Amino acid sequence: MAKRNQGAENWDFSKIWGNFNIPNMPTFPEMKFEEIAAAQQRNFEAFVTANRMAVEGFQAIAQRNAEILRETYENSAQTAKSYADPMSPSDGMSRQAGLCKEAFETGVANAGEITGMVRATADQAMRVMADRMTEGFSEMAGLVAADTASDTAKSAK
Repeated sequence: MAKRNQGAENWDFSKIWGNFNIPNMPTFPEMKFEEIAAAQQRNFEAFVTANRMAVEGFQAIAQRNAEILRETYENSAQTAKSYADPMSPSDGMSRQAGLCKEAFETGVANAGEITGMVRATADQAMRVMADRMTEGFSEMAGLVAADTASDTAKSAK
């Protein structure tokens, strides 16, 4: 009979973690938890702002896509009507080549516009988050520095 691997439910975690020593971690007994909570509140507000900006941006992108689709449909309908008029085969081929060129150029321009809108939306939202992260790192560094200064003052006494 094959031996089964021992499952995690049978592991003795006290034996695994019993000899695990955490290096001397600084403690922050005088750290103001209100300040930490306020920083977390600012983090949450930045997250909400970035998400709102992203949603508004993508709504604008969806609206522009709908406009492009409507314009394309209208242009296609007008083009189809114009082919009802009699014309020579060479005129028809020339006209078709011109319409294909115009459709291609319009498609490239529309894709560039939508890509720019996506990029701008992402940049705005990420800038909010990046600014908040930078601010948050400065806040935490200030809290640690203040606590370290407090510890230094206490040990000097």
